Amino acid sequence: MIFGDNPNSACHMGRSVWVFRLVGVMIWQSAPDRLQFVMSRSDVYSRNRDVFQHRKPIGHCKLRFASTIRGGAARLDIFRAEALFELEFADAPLRLKVICHALDDTLIVEADRDLQQAE
Repeated sequence: MIFGDNPNSACHMGRSVWVFRLVGVMIWQSAPDRLQFVMSRSDVYSRNRDVFQHRKPIGHCKLRFASTIRGGAARLDIFRAEALFELEFADAPLRLKVICHALDDTLIVEADRDLQQAE
């Protein structure tokens, strides 16, 4: 699943990315200079009979950058439970890789500034 380039934002509020195994995360751009992460688990869900059973959020965090995100793209790899972002800034691009660990309640965020050497 690929989210294309948008001149106004990398991943606007209506275009979020889900990455999950036991731990899941939804990621979107919540402000011009930040990404929002909302975490959930597959075994924590709503049991309310009045609504559809769904995963309940168990935590959140924000990743704030020094400058405004000018654009970018996101790729979701469901098999590997990872999302790859290529974000554009005024000074230099940034690659973010977000991985949900298969066996542990761990979310890994890896950042790389040098896109020429990154795979």
